[in-house]
Amino acid sequence: SLEESQGGPPPSGGVAPIRPGAFEVYLCCPEPLAAFGAVSLPAWGSPRDMPDEPPAAFSAICVASKLQMKGWPSAESVLRRLLTTFPRIPLKVHVKTADGLPIPGVKVDATTTHVLKRKDWTADGEQQGASAGAVRGGIKVSGQTNAEGICRFSVPLCVRMLLEASHETLLGHREREILLTRVTAEEAFVAETTVQFWQVEEGKELVVYCSSPRSNPRPILPGPCEPFRGFLEGPGGAEQRPDALGYVRGKPSLLRRVKIVGCKAWRPAPIACSDVEVHGKKTAIELARLSYPITKVALVAACCGTKIPG
Repeated sequence: SLEESQGGPPPSGGVAPIRPGAFEVYLCCPEPLAAFGAVSLPAWGSPRDMPDEPPAAFSAICVASKLQMKGWPSAESVLRRLLTTFPRIPLKVHVKTADGLPIPGVKVDATTTHVLKRKDWTADGEQQGASAGAVRGGIKVSGQTNAEGICRFSVPLCVRMLLEASHETLLGHREREILLTRVTAEEAFVAETTVQFWQVEEGKELVVYCSSPRSNPRPILPGPCEPFRGFLEGPGGAEQRPDALGYVRGKPSLLRRVKIVGCKAWRPAPIACSDVEVHGKKTAIELARLSYPITKVALVAACCGTKIPG
């Protein structure tokens, strides 16, 4: 009867009271994906499945419930919950030079690009109901490349994210937007080749060395060296000058294109070896030796400009 179905007698006029009803949002994921706190669902098959394929298995977690909240959930609250509930998948990030050499120590960040409204934050700036690693605007995970130039961490599936990579000396700030839809994923960043140049005076010569900060940030130097303050000349007279710390960045052929090394107050000199290889070396490699410039002095007569011998 109407009275029994509504849990009590109907009001005057026979109109039943308005009840909230049920409305729930679930996140269901096929195996092997599973959100934290999800429960397994019975495996089920579809008439469209192949006869020899096993039934699909899923896990599910409640994202929003009208009965629990005693009202319709807002779109923002559902999105916020989804951001922190989506299953994580492993992401491998490679960072290397154009010739395939790995770059260690690169900082890698992945941040969700969805921006939450102010009401989703408490007065002290913390996100309401957020999991560890949540930041303003979503979720952020960080890592660093190892000796093989690889960084691994887990990121949410099907969530648009901003992937950033940077290194103080070996890689300028790089970023790209990613949206991962597979169980495994890989991304790669390619950096310029970086070489560091040094100088030290030995007797009447200025000796110029070079090293690879990628292979060894603190190379073994022959004495109290300082960053090189001269220039490197390539084909056609094109010059490259190191920065204040002696770094020069360019293509993998950077060193192979250097023909002449010069510095103010010293005579330019050709490089000591036409095939210099610094990558993988623990010690700095000698590049060139610059000598004092030749100074010529002549005494001439003031009246006619004739050179006076002796």
